[in-house]
Amino acid sequence: MENNKEIAELRKEKIIDFSRKNKFLSVLVILTAIALIFSFLTKFSINIPILSIFYSSIESLNWFLLSISLAISSLLIYYHKEKFFVYPILVWLVWISMYVRSLNISKLKDVSTGSWTLGPDLDPFLFLRWAKEIVTNGSLPVVDYMRYAPLGYNTARELKLVPYLIAFFHETLLRLPVSLIKFLPGNPDEITVTYSAIIMPVFMFGLTVIAFFLLTREIFSERFKDKKYPNLIALIASFFLIVLPPLLPRTIAGIPEKESVAFFFLFMAFYFFIKSWKNKKINYRIIFSLLAGISTGCMAITWGGYNYIFLILLISVAVSFLFGQVKKEHIITFGVWLLSSFVFMVPFSMRYAPINLLTAITTGSSIALFLTMVIHKLVFRTKFKETYRRKFKKIPEEVFSLTIVILLGIIFSLIIYGPSWIIGEINNVISSLVKPATSRLIQTVAENRQPFFNEWAYEFGPVIFNLPIFFWLFFAGSIYLFYYILDEFVKKDKIILTLSYAVFLIAIIFSRYSSNSTFNGVNFSSLFLYALGFIVLFLTVSYYYFKYYNNGKKSVIKEIDFSMIFVLAFFFFAIISARGAVRLIMVLVPITSMIVSFFVISLAKKSTKDDKNKTYLSLSIILILILSFSALQFYQTTASQS
Repeated sequence: MENNKEIAELRKEKIIDFSRKNKFLSVLVILTAIALIFSFLTKFSINIPILSIFYSSIESLNWFLLSISLAISSLLIYYHKEKFFVYPILVWLVWISMYVRSLNISKLKDVSTGSWTLGPDLDPFLFLRWAKEIVTNGSLPVVDYMRYAPLGYNTARELKLVPYLIAFFHETLLRLPVSLIKFLPGNPDEITVTYSAIIMPVFMFGLTVIAFFLLTREIFSERFKDKKYPNLIALIASFFLIVLPPLLPRTIAGIPEKESVAFFFLFMAFYFFIKSWKNKKINYRIIFSLLAGISTGCMAITWGGYNYIFLILLISVAVSFLFGQVKKEHIITFGVWLLSSFVFMVPFSMRYAPINLLTAITTGSSIALFLTMVIHKLVFRTKFKETYRRKFKKIPEEVFSLTIVILLGIIFSLIIYGPSWIIGEINNVISSLVKPATSRLIQTVAENRQPFFNEWAYEFGPVIFNLPIFFWLFFAGSIYLFYYILDEFVKKDKIILTLSYAVFLIAIIFSRYSSNSTFNGVNFSSLFLYALGFIVLFLTVSYYYFKYYNNGKKSVIKEIDFSMIFVLAFFFFAIISARGAVRLIMVLVPITSMIVSFFVISLAKKSTKDDKNKTYLSLSIILILILSFSALQFYQTTASQS
């Protein structure tokens, strides 16, 4: 009897010792067991008070598949294959993304004929008609006489990748063995073009999840020595991308919208660009830049939202240039990306005539930035550099170059286009920031209506005590991220800079609070607060920028990670989009998923690093519980909406 007790104690000690040495593996094993138990409880409808809140949201089958994925990941870690542990879980995420978005397929049948039909949307029916034309004739006609009859519509003026993808997807499905067709969502008797159009968004979103995972992991890959942390951030962010409700209507089965395809190319363009920016080898740098350009071009012939790529990269690279981070190889990355994007855009749509690309605020500014960086590198290799140091030594070289190019650009614009063009462009920028949808025709479409904060923020719940939890997580997370990237700065300066960012964030978010509040987005108080946020951040950053430069501490500014600049630029444009139009609230989903995931994992890492700091540990536990609850509630909401 005593021997049995000794053996039991010995085993217990071994298990405890193993758990301490392999904390991450132990966590995965525990999660595997929890997922398996939840699968059992859900299968037999066993209700356990409080605990059922966590397990009842997800179906028994999906809990079981998760337990298998986690078990495989655990085995990979146990056998020292840590770098592969992430992929079984990623496969589960892709499955979940497609499962949730295909729950409505059984309802996409015409009750009068029993044939497949699309969901209630407008553009998808045009894309379906064009896809049928492509399948039948091999290509679209030059003029579509069913549009704007009897004159017709020149199809070269439209973005045509979606109907061509539907046709390609249809041809691919036709090549599947008959034995596999019955396993497709909806169990179709035959593969029609309509059915292909119905499930194409589901398939594309599965690819989008993979692209988003790769992008998120790449962004945070250099922030952690232990590579499991970027993988964890990417996995959690990918799950939120899948379950956050604002993205569902544009990526669900039966709605082959532009966005269902565009987000894949958006993430791939960013992924390849950042990959190129970081790469040390010139050959890989050029290859990744080309792939980023091709992805940008594909998005441009899919959705007008391609401007997000140009705007976000424009701001990110411009800030990086001002911080003195841009080297010759970075200019090559930017130039190859820009050129390959244009080469892929121009032939496929009349919208992208070279003159249009040159004069558009997004693409034109990108060209101007590229020329600025090239001229800067060339000029400051000449004797002018010595003259500059004697006369303008207190002005950073990059600021000097950018200022000169902007002034020259204004002068040339005045000569070529006249002052009215410049005034018009300035008004367009201000209008885009304050009230994007001004056309009477645009405003007749409900999804183009400009929302108030108390409308769009509640898309990011769950709402507890009238507080949208996920909103406040990404609000706090972005402030934490801003503070985090100022790692090399003096603590006092970090705090002041972060406070200025918080003021900026409050101003752009809460200056359009509700229609009956003091801040309704259009009165003087609202516009003043909105402008104040920009002014405070600009002046504070400018002050410390010049302070560190003139004190010989420019190297501190150079240490700010380009990927983090990119995240903040993406977040800024996403917030502006959310307050600009109902249909653009979805743009917040990917970047807020990244920020919240980074916020929670970063705090959790701090708590494990410093076991004595109970504050980080307590905060991490609370945030993980809130995050888990939010994720499961989002899943339930998305599944029910689907």
